[in-house]
Amino acid sequence: MKKPLILDCTIRDGGIVNDFNFDINFVKKCMDTIEKSDCNYCELGYIHDKKYINSYDTFWKNINIVELSSMLKKSNIKLSVMGDMGKFSLDLIPEKTSNIVVDLIRVAGTEDKLLGMLDLTKKISSKGYETSINLMASSHYSKDDWERIVDIVNKSSFKPTFIYFADSFGNLKPSDVLSIVNKLKKLNDVKIGFHSHNQLQLAFANTLKAIELDIDIVDSTITGMGKGPGNLPTELLLGYYNHDLKYVNKFIDNEMKSLMNKYEWGYLHKYFICGLYNATPRYGEFIMRDKNSSLNDVVDSVKNKSLGDKISYKKDISNVRITAVIPIKMNNERLPGKNTNNLGDKPLCQYIFNTLLKVKERYKNLDIIVYCSSDEIKQYLLPGIKFLKRDKRLDENNTNYTDIFSEFIKEADSDIYIYTHATSPFIKADSIINSIKKVLIEGYDSSFSVLKKNVFYWADDKSNYNTNNVPRTQDLDPIFIETSGFYVYRKDVFENTGTRIGKTPFLYCVDEEEGIDIDDKKDFVLAQNIICSVK
Repeated sequence: MKKPLILDCTIRDGGIVNDFNFDINFVKKCMDTIEKSDCNYCELGYIHDKKYINSYDTFWKNINIVELSSMLKKSNIKLSVMGDMGKFSLDLIPEKTSNIVVDLIRVAGTEDKLLGMLDLTKKISSKGYETSINLMASSHYSKDDWERIVDIVNKSSFKPTFIYFADSFGNLKPSDVLSIVNKLKKLNDVKIGFHSHNQLQLAFANTLKAIELDIDIVDSTITGMGKGPGNLPTELLLGYYNHDLKYVNKFIDNEMKSLMNKYEWGYLHKYFICGLYNATPRYGEFIMRDKNSSLNDVVDSVKNKSLGDKISYKKDISNVRITAVIPIKMNNERLPGKNTNNLGDKPLCQYIFNTLLKVKERYKNLDIIVYCSSDEIKQYLLPGIKFLKRDKRLDENNTNYTDIFSEFIKEADSDIYIYTHATSPFIKADSIINSIKKVLIEGYDSSFSVLKKNVFYWADDKSNYNTNNVPRTQDLDPIFIETSGFYVYRKDVFENTGTRIGKTPFLYCVDEEEGIDIDDKKDFVLAQNIICSVK
């Protein structure tokens, strides 16, 4: 029985847990730890095309290989990155030279995309990289599927370095691993890899079975850090092979404990249920995020679904009512008429109208309502925007959000509300669409726009950093500033708390331009300059 290569993907798989919020020092220490522990590869994150990148995504979710190569020195351990099939282009991958630190590019996708993955890895290989095809959701494949996979690869003139089978839903048992590996052993000139997940707490047992069958490479993460129940812990594998654990022990003590206290991964019953029914752990994650849900709700959601519907989280949203409210008053003191003053070639209020109309293209059941005391606003409304007249007393200077929304909700019943403002002209439709998804699909009770700032600051005569050892700003813990651009929340959030932010909110990071809120003349001039510069 040969010893397999070990690929540690703590940064890539673990990043799914903490939204890839690793600073460069953490990454370097992780690399150093697994190198000294005699692992062979370290996977540092994902590559994505721009259209799949959110404003709040960090470097490790969207790695620039050239920039990465300027950040890290070449080491004895090989470095890899992963891309999902169809979500990145060949242009993101530079020619492999001595200055490029990445050695292996892994392409992940389901078996129906195999021909495309073979073509893509061939092109990547021609640039000088090792390549891997990672077959996702392998517990969903039939005997015929595996035979077809082997046939396609063997007939291909190009062979990637590795072909992996990934137990994406943690449903495989050792007997399944035996069957799959025996089929993959018929591949010619390809090394076989296994990526395990731990829904049924079988990641170690399955990996040992794969090793017993002389598999070539296996994946793991330190402390098993990964989505949902996580992965095979690297330290278990190292201990099994009698590697010196002092380096990984030190890393866990100094770096991982704080993450383990802050984030959730490892065995939880909600993920066991998903693994048992061969479904994505997102069912357990999203359903149980709602504090009113139970474990039996998870069972009910997955037990009768088809295999196809278990690959990704499915929820019927056809009857959900969504209402966007734009409160507008015509008599602004600091900047008279600001909501209807021309910004560029149209009134300020029409920017948010247009944005919400784009949101409505995605969510057809969205009602968009301007809540204003003056009929004068009607001349500025666009087709698809409704008008609801409010009491003039709500225009008084001491009126707050609670006063306004308490009256609005009496006349506009809905399941989900979007509270936004005409004074945020640069909010993107995708930001609101994604925030609706967080509440409607992913189980958060609210989501709102924030600016993420890594800054030096003082509060109560105390700084947020060690003044004797000044860090880089990007290594500071971020602070999040509400922009008032938009708030998305369930009706019961307001009914139970009187607020627009619930107990399980998602902070949606927008960029500096999106975060602009026009409060006075100075803000209006800034927005005007941005509009002019774009033209």
